[in-house]
Amino acid sequence: MSIRFNMGIYWPNLNDDNYRETSQTSTEYNCIAWVAGDRNRHWEPSTDPTDAYWPPDVPREDTLGAYLDAFEFLGFEPCLDAEFEPGSEKIVVYTDSQNMFRHVAIQLTAQGEWSSKMGGLEDISHIDLEAVSGWFYGTPSFFMRRPIA
Repeated sequence: MSIRFNMGIYWPNLNDDNYRETSQTSTEYNCIAWVAGDRNRHWEPSTDPTDAYWPPDVPREDTLGAYLDAFEFLGFEPCLDAEFEPGSEKIVVYTDSQNMFRHVAIQLTAQGEWSSKMGGLEDISHIDLEAVSGWFYGTPSFFMRRPIA
């Protein structure tokens, strides 16, 4: 299975002009791990620590607050928008209509390109935040940044 197979179903805004695949399909890691730079394990706030990794001292609960705390653990802090800032790395958190975490993407370039790990599928770069928006991943809702190390 691939992004191309699932585009119209899960990501109706993706098309051949606004994204490109940047990896092979992998179930080893998810979007949270992708943002964390961890390609070897799945990050999820499961109540069973053997299911997935979750940062220490961050609540193991499926709440938006727990996800935002995990990103703060990684050094990100809230910011106002997706505008590129030299010297900073930005992420965007997508939420659904119930304000629940659905996805996170990381900014790649000043031209507005972003990178997403698409569940157990490929990693992609997409030209804007709306490309992966929709019923499955929700909408871009929170922006965070950290200094580039």
